Amino acid sequence: MRLLALLSLLATCCGKRYFADTALWHQDRSGSAKHPDSDRVIAWMEAGNGFGTANQFRADLSFHLFEVNGSTPWRAFTKTSEFYDGECDHAVMPVPEFGRIEGEADYHCAGGGDCHLLAVDYSKNKIYEMWRAEIGNGRYNGNPFHGGCTSVWDMSEAYGWDVPVSDFSNYGRGLDCTSADAAGIPITPMLFTADELASGVIDHALRFVLPNKNLRARKYVYPATHSTNPTRGPDSAPPYGAHLRLKSMADLQARNPSVDFGKLPSGAQVIITALQTYGMFMADGGNVPLIGLSDHYTTAKYWDRANYAYGDEDPNRLFHEHDLKFLSPGDFDMLDNGGPVRSLGDVGCSLRFPWSEPTNAPPVPLSPSPDTPAPATPSPATPAPLTPSPNTPAPVTPSPDTPAPNTPAPLTPSPNTPAPVTPFPATPAPLTPSPGTPAPETALPATAPPQTPSPNTPAPMTPVTQPPVTPAPLTSSPDTPSPATPQTTAPETGAPHTPAPETRAPDTLAPVTGLPVTQTTAITQPPVTGLPVTQPGIPATLSPSTPIPHSVTLAPITGLPSATMNPSPVTAVPLTLAPSTLGPLPAGTTYSPGTTATPSPATPAPLT
Repeated sequence: MRLLALLSLLATCCGKRYFADTALWHQDRSGSAKHPDSDRVIAWMEAGNGFGTANQFRADLSFHLFEVNGSTPWRAFTKTSEFYDGECDHAVMPVPEFGRIEGEADYHCAGGGDCHLLAVDYSKNKIYEMWRAEIGNGRYNGNPFHGGCTSVWDMSEAYGWDVPVSDFSNYGRGLDCTSADAAGIPITPMLFTADELASGVIDHALRFVLPNKNLRARKYVYPATHSTNPTRGPDSAPPYGAHLRLKSMADLQARNPSVDFGKLPSGAQVIITALQTYGMFMADGGNVPLIGLSDHYTTAKYWDRANYAYGDEDPNRLFHEHDLKFLSPGDFDMLDNGGPVRSLGDVGCSLRFPWSEPTNAPPVPLSPSPDTPAPATPSPATPAPLTPSPNTPAPVTPSPDTPAPNTPAPLTPSPNTPAPVTPFPATPAPLTPSPGTPAPETALPATAPPQTPSPNTPAPMTPVTQPPVTPAPLTSSPDTPSPATPQTTAPETGAPHTPAPETRAPDTLAPVTGLPVTQTTAITQPPVTGLPVTQPGIPATLSPSTPIPHSVTLAPITGLPSATMNPSPVTAVPLTLAPSTLGPLPAGTTYSPGTTATPSPATPAPLT
């Protein structure tokens, strides 16, 4: 099947005329008079306003044309912004399996050129031409398939281009109507091929292009039906549809004395003869003037690529793109085909032959684009799973070892270690969701839910009875953990891989024992509030005038969360008394052994 498809491409449209013999581009114009305005236009072009490639007559051999039939894959396409409704045909297009578009090695328009897709179907008598074709991943069955302006030409229709012309107001696709070529005329009939050059005969006019700045602004003449807005040349510039013919051999030799025309490659001599006989029509904006078909699918080749890296190094070549670069605009005359010079937009496009072919092309199994996954086609009962493209990430399926996106990891405190909170790294800890159950994608709260203590966290300790303790700042033992400062993080913004904010309860100190301090003199203290502990004999709120009994036994303290006791001995905490509040201590004040009281100018800080 693939071999048959390839053979159908190799039979590329040679020896067959695409339109009737009466079509304008099949007429011998070697003896026709030049246009009355020819000298003025050619002089302007010769003054540095000619061909785009440094004013050299080079050739572009990057077009491809395919002969297709009912066994060829046919596909509908999605219109782009370069498809103009009312002027273009939204047709089903043939896409040969081994085909390619202008300037490319496949169907991917990578170079940003015009990327024309051209095909001819003799069984339907149709020519299919598309501008800016693009198929995802470059394959004929890639996805998606996008296209710009498309035109379907009926080779049995004369389109008013037959000679003699009977009506200059009603020809082509319609006045002001474009096609896959800006001039509104077909591309295929005017492309030369390597097989034609090898046969020694080209029996039709050729196609050429010019830079927009060198084209008469928004003007066209018969057989063209369209111009473009980017054109900006003066009235002395050639318009769209201009018909140029190469001068006679005597004139060429006089103008180019350094060129030995008899020693030019044979293909170059065939092109010269065709330009002198049929001429060439101005069809589009571009830089490389002369347009031919690639020899990729033809029997004949332009040069021996197996032995020469560059065609112009092959002394026996058929043709190379630079073989005619010596020709200049002054080597041509402009012909008169009749009809007025028209301005784009004068009448507005009204298609004479709108496309009406049915779209019931046989389906083509599509393959996904590297960048765009092919759409899934669900069955009536069960949706078919999507097959991701090579460069498209597959949907995430939660597993016991795979975190679900945008879900914060539950925090598991390390056993027996009330360590201070450490900021998380950029990547959150892996989740452990229930197997087979995807985590719901819900908005994250600003604060993580309360932690669940580890099974190894010790149970609350039983309160002990303390001797009287004077409220004073406590200095922690080296082995006693400091209270943790709650960690505050920025609110969740929904960005992937951002840890959820955490609020952690402070670590609490264990009850301190072993301080047998006895105060024998009444001490007054500023009001202390906020202690949820009630002691017998001590008011809940102390005022400066409230005396403290000489000896008080503290009741068990309750309501404070417990923490792990460090088994090491607790060092006695120095008692600091503020002289500004308490005054000098009276004689007879006693302290337990190993305990000191050092006056300090600071006021005792309230207990937390």
